[in-house]
Amino acid sequence: MILVLGPNPAIQKTITLPSLLVPDEVHRATSVSLGVGGKGQNVAIALHQLLSSDSNQDEVELHQFGSSDTTGSTLTSLLPPSLQASTTSTSTQVRTCMTLLTSDGKATEIIEPTPPITSDEIKTYLMSLSSSLTSPPSTIICMGSVPPSTPSDFYGSCVLACSPSSTSTIIIDVSSLPLLLGLFSTYLPPVKNIILKCNLSEVTKMCGSPEKAFEISNKLTHVVLTNGGSDATFIERGQLSKSVPIPPVSSLKSAIGAGDCVAAGLAFGIENGMTVEDAFTLGLKLGAASCQVPSSSGYDEAYFNALITPT
Repeated sequence: MILVLGPNPAIQKTITLPSLLVPDEVHRATSVSLGVGGKGQNVAIALHQLLSSDSNQDEVELHQFGSSDTTGSTLTSLLPPSLQASTTSTSTQVRTCMTLLTSDGKATEIIEPTPPITSDEIKTYLMSLSSSLTSPPSTIICMGSVPPSTPSDFYGSCVLACSPSSTSTIIIDVSSLPLLLGLFSTYLPPVKNIILKCNLSEVTKMCGSPEKAFEISNKLTHVVLTNGGSDATFIERGQLSKSVPIPPVSSLKSAIGAGDCVAAGLAFGIENGMTVEDAFTLGLKLGAASCQVPSSSGYDEAYFNALITPT
């Protein structure tokens, strides 16, 4: 089972405009849609879509914070009905974020700040992890930022609560060095892989260079990096870095959430017995397919199938 940790969800409003914003002008939208935002949520939805095509939709589970008010019920209602999601209610509202999108795929994101949560709410989240799992997850995906006041060792505590086995894989995608360090600050049981997946600018900001990321912990096994429309990078501990070509995007609708789909494809490939390198290549294809749809979650199935079908 793939467990996705998405502690910072959002209600995502996408407004499509005919052209780029011009200051002091009136802009009339051509369409408006409402969906789910948040890195963990994007990953879980993409995995759910992948696994549903394999009739294994019960093999992914999302754990998130929500709210006891209407924003929490709205968040839950926007998730796919058959996606297993455990939501820890908080006393604050779920944030609403906005994407301003043009017809040629150019996007402006407006990210609403997340309200802080309490220590009791964090304890409830951790308890829900340990109580809901009947067996160790094969893959644990730690996705994105956390609400203010959340301790930096949050993801480490989550992994410990999940009791992973020696064959489990941990994937972490963060842009905060304290959160990355926090994964390793608690005791981590021996696992098969710990993979840092983020983009090149994030790892450079956090660590100075991709190679220096391995100095954070000797438990980190792989660093896999996207770089927008340029080639990706794959590094296995002790090996030279490899440049990985990205698949073509025939008709860009939106690149928002493409990196999250890469993480989903990476996890899916590992779950299906691929090497980490081959799974990353699969993830890049899923990321390209996600650029074919205007929402931040999900992907174009026909385009993805064409990319993975041998010619």
